[in-house]
Amino acid sequence: GESTTVMLRNIPNRIRNEDVRALLDDHGFGGAYTRVHLPFDGRSRCNLGYAFVEFVSPAWFDAAMARLGGLRFPQSQSQKVTQVSVARSKEESDLLKGKA
Repeated sequence: GESTTVMLRNIPNRIRNEDVRALLDDHGFGGAYTRVHLPFDGRSRCNLGYAFVEFVSPAWFDAAMARLGGLRFPQSQSQKVTQVSVARSKEESDLLKGKA
């Protein structure tokens, strides 16, 4: 397909944007993505448990879909493991592009 954006779910709520980038880089995706968007709750200062990652090509997207599920964040004590899916909706696309 032509998709390039994944939705990474089940992220521990204290994880920051740079932690998501570090996870990507540590798993061989350094330089393969153009944008990471990790929405935060302004009051709690916690993330909402998911992030959008835009990859540079459909091939990198396919690799991400195959390899980014079932991972843990080493910065967190949480037992949560990541789930990965296609970011499909217009809202997700707009969020990533900063239009929302």
